Amino acid sequence: MVHSCFIQSKDRSWAEEETMAPYLCIVSFLLFSFSSALASNYDVSAVFVFGDSLVDSGNNNNLQSLAKANFLPYGRDFDTHKPTGRFANGRLVPDFIASFLGLPFPETYLSAGDNIDHGLNFASSGAGLLPASGNVFGEHIPLPKQVASFKEVHARLVKKLGPESASRMVSKAIYYITVGSNDLVNNYYLLPGAPLRTQSPQEFQDSLIVVFREQIKTLYGEGARRFVIASLTALGCSPINLLKYLIKKPGECAAEPNDAAKLYNKAVESMLSELRESLPGIKLLHGNCYDMVYKAALNPLANGFDEGDKACCSGIGKNGAIVFCLPDVPSCKDPSRYVYWDEFHPSSRVYEILARNFWSGGKDEIYPMNIQQIFGEWVFSSSIEFYKMVRLEVSMALIATMVIVLSLVTSEAQAKVPALFVFGDSMVDAGNNNALITLAQANFPPYGKDFDQSQRPTGRFANGRLVPDFLASRLGLDLAPAYVSANDNVLQGVNFASAGSGLLESTGLVFQGQHFSLPAQVDHFQNVLDNNITAKLGSKRARELSSQAIYYITVGSNDLVNNYYLLPASPLAVRYTPERFQSLLLAEYHKQLQRLHGSGGRKFVLASLTALGCSPINLLRYNVAKKGKCVDFLNDAAARFNADLKASVVKWSSSLPGSHIVFANSFDYVLDLVRNPAAHGYKVGDQACCSGIGKNGAIVFCLRNVTTCDDTSSYVYWDEFHPSSRVYGELADRFWEGSVQDSYPINVKQLSTL
Repeated sequence: MVHSCFIQSKDRSWAEEETMAPYLCIVSFLLFSFSSALASNYDVSAVFVFGDSLVDSGNNNNLQSLAKANFLPYGRDFDTHKPTGRFANGRLVPDFIASFLGLPFPETYLSAGDNIDHGLNFASSGAGLLPASGNVFGEHIPLPKQVASFKEVHARLVKKLGPESASRMVSKAIYYITVGSNDLVNNYYLLPGAPLRTQSPQEFQDSLIVVFREQIKTLYGEGARRFVIASLTALGCSPINLLKYLIKKPGECAAEPNDAAKLYNKAVESMLSELRESLPGIKLLHGNCYDMVYKAALNPLANGFDEGDKACCSGIGKNGAIVFCLPDVPSCKDPSRYVYWDEFHPSSRVYEILARNFWSGGKDEIYPMNIQQIFGEWVFSSSIEFYKMVRLEVSMALIATMVIVLSLVTSEAQAKVPALFVFGDSMVDAGNNNALITLAQANFPPYGKDFDQSQRPTGRFANGRLVPDFLASRLGLDLAPAYVSANDNVLQGVNFASAGSGLLESTGLVFQGQHFSLPAQVDHFQNVLDNNITAKLGSKRARELSSQAIYYITVGSNDLVNNYYLLPASPLAVRYTPERFQSLLLAEYHKQLQRLHGSGGRKFVLASLTALGCSPINLLRYNVAKKGKCVDFLNDAAARFNADLKASVVKWSSSLPGSHIVFANSFDYVLDLVRNPAAHGYKVGDQACCSGIGKNGAIVFCLRNVTTCDDTSSYVYWDEFHPSSRVYGELADRFWEGSVQDSYPINVKQLSTL
């Protein structure tokens, strides 16, 4: 790198070269620095975890304590399906956050050995801020000792990595802390005559805050800068406290521990506000666990759960509670339907919701910013600091050159994906039907009202962006233009989708006009590849682009809803059983994948059908009036199609050499949104925002210039068929970096690196 800065040009004198050399070195240094920084999506080195049983990943396995979870059924839904020491059926909040960051789960401190480079979990079940808290369970590691252990690990990191690298790792890490519940429930409020009861609740809370403040300042002194402090949950709603306080009525919680938790949470936020002012460069995020758990426990059905006051790991006693969930005790069939896994601890589904709230939620979920926003600030501040460091007066021409080169490096570093090609129906049509004679068009207001500042319709059947639009942004690509208007703008992808279309040519004729079926869309892709991309790049580079591009496909819903099930005696329903018709569709799907594979395609994302029976038009058509209910036979048909499509992923990957196929699951999330909109921050799940005329806000189409709802983001459905852009954005997030329940067998982020 140094030598290349000073190589003499044949056309310049040495004096000219010496004048330009510093600037060339700056460019080289910028390229090196930014390409290194962008090697991962987030400027984060590790996750360090501190706290109690809500985040203990197995430290208590090594202690003499009753508070252990190293036996089944704990861990039954964890990645290994084995108990790890986590007090949950699966993952904890820090596990989800680590996966969002692209990091491995933090190692358990007491069993990590020398594996300390990617973070550690110091948490201990039963622990609190005070040493006496949790003594009822036996040995534990209170927060001050956990922080002392971190200081010892920091010293080991200095020896292992060197002072500079260790300092950077510590400053770039996330520090997740949840503590205080044992100080309240298993100390102050444990018994009416507990020793600390000589203090008032406020005095006791104040004593806790003094200790908490000192631990944060100690970590700050070690170099820690990024903190996520989780609030206490609704302590009085846990099954053990419902039993202790003799709460019998469903939908009620114990007031004393809940009031104590709220008082503590308020005091912690006040402390964090003071520390934000007094500790330069610190980021202190306060995650709100209380409200989500409280709402789910009091009204589980409205929040996507079946049981809010019983433990899945049932034990013995009223409300399914006993001192601990016992070894090999029978647990419920589906923990995701329960707010509580055991008598103290929420289920892993609750933890995942909390993690997503902290990751990308608003200020009601995490204050004053979410975790993702930490890294948005990093990009800007790092650029400013770099500029201050260089302090060189370079010409505007040179700056422009640097910006151009950096943009090229940045886009290349973000992912190995040069283009995104989109195929399907109205869920992803970006405007192709604008050029066709058809009723299935969205080229008029209010469509597009939230798309960009222009608020103009684009042909998308949404108020704003679609799933492929969000994924393109994740990939650092421009939005794929509609095929009919792309012209030569094809090197970052093209959208071939057509509203009303399906796998079969006969699908979509109900819209009385033209459409491009999936086979026709593949024809168009091959035309673009041969006549545009190859003409621009040449055969070799065009083939490379084709093999590295991602192909996003969502198709099949019109084949079912607007073809096979359109009429009770539709021609296809007479000719085929549902099973044979589905086999016909999948055979055609495979045929089109083979064609794309033959044109060089290797990376495919196959989106599932959504919950077809929950759309407002089908609720109206089949006269479904009850909140949270859908048309079962349509949902069953979609679920069968999805199951067979998912099963085909492995088979098709084997039959298409070198291919990687991802199944993206939109069905489960949309179904959950409709059943329980409030649990996900929506107000309306069964009506269309673009309301039209009719029950459930549904009519054949959202009409030109019709009055829409005030807040599109509070509606699951934008129009009678299609989800809102908020839903599309959330689905894109799940497809991009979600678990195998969202994207199978890998997610799109992982696909992009292959």
